[in-house]
Amino acid sequence: MTKENLQYIVSVLKGETPKNCPDWWEMLGFLQCHKIAGMWYRKATQLQLPLPDKIQRILQNIFDSQARRVRHMRGYIEELSDALYQTGVGHAFLKGSALCNVRLNGQEIFTDGERVSNDIDILVSSDTLDAIGATLKALGYMQGRYDRTTDTVIPFARTEILRRRMNRGEVAPFVKRTGNAEFPFAEIDVNFSLGNTPNDGAELLREMVRTAKAYDGKIKLNTLTPETFFLHLVMHRRSGFCALRVGEWRSFIRKRKKRRKRSARKTPCWIKYISMCDCGSCKKRKAKRRTKANLTTHCAKNCKRCFVRRKKRRRR
Repeated sequence: MTKENLQYIVSVLKGETPKNCPDWWEMLGFLQCHKIAGMWYRKATQLQLPLPDKIQRILQNIFDSQARRVRHMRGYIEELSDALYQTGVGHAFLKGSALCNVRLNGQEIFTDGERVSNDIDILVSSDTLDAIGATLKALGYMQGRYDRTTDTVIPFARTEILRRRMNRGEVAPFVKRTGNAEFPFAEIDVNFSLGNTPNDGAELLREMVRTAKAYDGKIKLNTLTPETFFLHLVMHRRSGFCALRVGEWRSFIRKRKKRRKRSARKTPCWIKYISMCDCGSCKKRKAKRRTKANLTTHCAKNCKRCFVRRKKRRRR
């Protein structure tokens, strides 16, 4: 992604009118990869930016498809929210399920089509998992995966369900057929941990669920407060990208710097030095069949410059 294209995208999202985009196709790939095509297209429409016809058709199709999916999933979110209210189980809807349906200070966060989510995420404490599972099964969900070839939900084995619950921060997904040709199934992820392992950040999670509030919007649902919602997004590991928490990220950076320093100090293999170096001294030593220790010392001191020069030529 070039700097010019990125600046163009950011300017539109900020509500500014930029100059012509240097590369439309690179920009389109970036928008789709980061799932912001719908939001960017709405901003561009409001700014009345001139877009190439083909790019505009693609973005319009993405926006319309996302809007249809959000409206379709809204019915299942409302059904689940009403069922959890009746059972009295503490819960909080997460990510797109909340952002696409909640209003703050009378304003919607995302309009239909700006954002899309592939599933429904809820956060619960580990001691309410059995009650949540019973509620979902009563609504027709089962723990398994959807098979597109047969249009059926294949249930997980009992061992697989237990293995996921014991080793992950979420249970095996609950899936139900919808009968819709475009969106044939609905999937619910029940999270009971703030990490990838069970009970990671258990005290903070219980506090998040305890302080969750009911918000009015396109539908009424329970979600986290703005502060804890943002905190969860920072801590949560997104699919396709491991968003390490602040402490882990710093530790990761320190370890990586140490590895780089060690690899920089490490003397490369003596065989590689000898085979790639064409200086006369190396040829004499090969002919004399010196010991490995002598060859390593010689190459590290005398042939490093020659080796680096040959390596650069190969790269070119």
